[in-house]
Amino acid sequence: MADNKGTIIYIGGFEMPDKNAAANRVLNNAKAFAELGYKVVFCGVDHDIKEDVSEVIKFNEFESWPSKYPTSTIEWIKEQTSFKHIEDVLSKYDNVRFVIGYNMHALPLRNLEKWCNAKRIKLIIDATEWYPNKFSLIPGKLVRWADTNLAMRWYQKKADGVIAISSLLEKYYKKSVPNTIIIPPLVDAKESKWSLPVRISSKAIEFTYTGRAGNGKDIVKDKIDIVINAMTKLPDSANIHFSVVGMTRKECEGMFEGMSEKIDFLGNKIDFYGKVSHEKSVKFLKKSDYCIFLRERNRQNMAGFPTKFAECLTTGIGVVVNDISDIANYFPIENSILIKDLDEISVRDAISRCINNGKVKHEPREVFDFNGYLQQLDAFLAQVGE
Repeated sequence: MADNKGTIIYIGGFEMPDKNAAANRVLNNAKAFAELGYKVVFCGVDHDIKEDVSEVIKFNEFESWPSKYPTSTIEWIKEQTSFKHIEDVLSKYDNVRFVIGYNMHALPLRNLEKWCNAKRIKLIIDATEWYPNKFSLIPGKLVRWADTNLAMRWYQKKADGVIAISSLLEKYYKKSVPNTIIIPPLVDAKESKWSLPVRISSKAIEFTYTGRAGNGKDIVKDKIDIVINAMTKLPDSANIHFSVVGMTRKECEGMFEGMSEKIDFLGNKIDFYGKVSHEKSVKFLKKSDYCIFLRERNRQNMAGFPTKFAECLTTGIGVVVNDISDIANYFPIENSILIKDLDEISVRDAISRCINNGKVKHEPREVFDFNGYLQQLDAFLAQVGE
């Protein structure tokens, strides 16, 4: 494909090429832009480097200039305030048509807006979440509260366009930024990891959770505890197995109270696998009958959109999930259950239905393949670029 429409520079806290969920979001958007004829350059972060890179990293048709992932207080302050590395990357390229800021911190975003205005380059925001940072006089929490509010309520509204991951964010930003569209998490359905056949030998109904349930007791995203509680209420004869991928048993027990005894009660019906690569997490999904995950209907979860939902439909397994974000728009889905109420009885009943239905025949779907969004993204960029 020819890079004849100019350059798009993507900036944010993603770790290429697939080290976090943000990277998967950004990479598949970038594949769509590349297919439309743009050169795409990444300016993200990387845990594995000791200083900001001075030479470009190339993979596939993309170029990447990551900065060192912050690990100390001083480095975190720098990451939330400094614009130098971003400006250095921006200055390396001619014919920059668009700059996309992915969930950026407020002060770097403010400087990026000034830079784009001075260069007459269009700025687009990729908005995928709304952090639940509450007001507090504790210095660290106060900084996070101010950063979130300045970014979400002020600076992102000054952009020329917004790519929103959900209808909640689309409605919120469209009042200030008319060029706003909804783009859910996308996948590249032609990647081998989606089509690789996996033999399912277990006679048990296989349930899998993949991801990070949260950042400790203060920030819990996925309610694994409700799933485990519900499973302990099933008859002893229930032939099930639950794979928790992305967190250890110790992390689960530290996040949810009273888990130790219940995990012991389930015995060999539950296993924890800790953090694994994205490719391996997809393999776990493909070995499953159902992916199960539950989230509270708060602002954070309604503003986001679960990447794992897109992955489940692409692999073709069943999904057991409650009504959050825009997920209900994709139902009914064969072999999948949308739970209306987030309570133990509803979850237990949903799991019982899965058991009664037996093993699931995988039905891969390309609902979230990036190729299906090319026309919409092309029209969006044309409108923003006017």
